[in-house]
Amino acid sequence: SKFDTGSVQPEVTPFPLQPLFKKLMDGYIDAAAEHSVVLGIKPSSFWVSSDVLLIERVIRQLLDNALRHAAGSNVLLSAHQHADEVVIEVRDTGKGISKDQQRTIFKEFVQLENPERDRRKGLGLGHHESLFVVRIDAEKRHVVVGPREALATRRIFLRDMNWLDGAALGGSPRSVLARVRSTREPVRAEIVATAMGAEVELLAHEEGVAPGQACVLYDAADASRMLGGGWIVKGEAAAAA
Repeated sequence: SKFDTGSVQPEVTPFPLQPLFKKLMDGYIDAAAEHSVVLGIKPSSFWVSSDVLLIERVIRQLLDNALRHAAGSNVLLSAHQHADEVVIEVRDTGKGISKDQQRTIFKEFVQLENPERDRRKGLGLGHHESLFVVRIDAEKRHVVVGPREALATRRIFLRDMNWLDGAALGGSPRSVLARVRSTREPVRAEIVATAMGAEVELLAHEEGVAPGQACVLYDAADASRMLGGGWIVKGEAAAAA
């Protein structure tokens, strides 16, 4: 909420992770022993560009939660490179969250084991609206959550284009109607050919667009006339369009 109101302004500077990791290890070693937790922190040689104080607060929150809810287990703080970013992780071997509660936990101020609403046990996620699963990477076991706006897609890239007779793209952008959700009406869009297929700029953002979905294209002047379509390779968020 402080970010939303602009009362917190990050001070971004480059800094090494290892001194921060060591500080956290030294500060949590006694608390880990009290909770019968084996705390491990993997040494890191990464430098990152961020706000060191805010990063420390986030990691401390994750470590506090892990110690509180994973007593008698193992907790590991580590960092690894993903493309041009560094991913910081806090993993534990505690009991986790049951499958039927994994979406509920992202709702505003929801806590699973605090029916009496004891503030000493925390408040839950203080977000002004529910969070949604934005992206899932099953292979890496990553789940990214965010507000509804994070689901919005404004630009999509297509491959394996199939055109009906006489509908193939030329070298100029073309106005079309694009349907990327079978349960919704097509939206106005601009499409241009690319080496791999086509790029589609949606004039109104769509939500829930994912690689592997089909995009069907219609004539902008006659919505009943299908032009063709292709498979979505990736999408870009509305804010990035």
